[in-house]
Amino acid sequence: MNSSNCGERLTNNSTGHDEEDWQEVLPRRSRKPAREQRRENFEQFILLLVGIPGSGKSTFANKLESGNSSKFVSINQDKLKTRKKCLNVCLRALQEGKVPVIDRCNFDQDQRQYFLDIALNANIPVDCIVFDYTKEECLRRCIERIGHPNINKQNARGVISLMTKNFEVPLHNETYRNLTTVTSYEEADNVALKYYRKELSFF
Repeated sequence: MNSSNCGERLTNNSTGHDEEDWQEVLPRRSRKPAREQRRENFEQFILLLVGIPGSGKSTFANKLESGNSSKFVSINQDKLKTRKKCLNVCLRALQEGKVPVIDRCNFDQDQRQYFLDIALNANIPVDCIVFDYTKEECLRRCIERIGHPNINKQNARGVISLMTKNFEVPLHNETYRNLTTVTSYEEADNVALKYYRKELSFF
């Protein structure tokens, strides 16, 4: 398996936070269809998700996009297949005035630098969220989820072991505006809600 091609599509049964629960805590404005959502005034940025497979990145990204698709665009490499396509969709989202949410493992500085360079050229900030869960928890979720295009019960253990071995924790000197680490599903939900409500200190 190509280790750079690692987003994830998670089932929600193992998280305790299904889509209906999420929609109940969203602002009602965000539940409207995209065509009815009023375009907000906001500073553009790139939201870079980092974590090994099974850590909840796709769940997080999908919640942002489904809650407010006029603002957030989930860019998932499992669906797009190549990094080049992810980069192109990221550029297109910025041209459309949206916030790209980069849903891939981004497991080392070299993988992250492609998107940092886009932000530098566009003169916009990058926020990084690190999904820091145990190897065992991520493996359990990979085994339990259904329909993932790249990871299944047979190869999950090997993929998780490889990604864990090669994983490099993001550092502030990679020029992030904000670097956040989440260690539970509740923390991840709270961070996502703050992006909706613009409660983070850097907005």
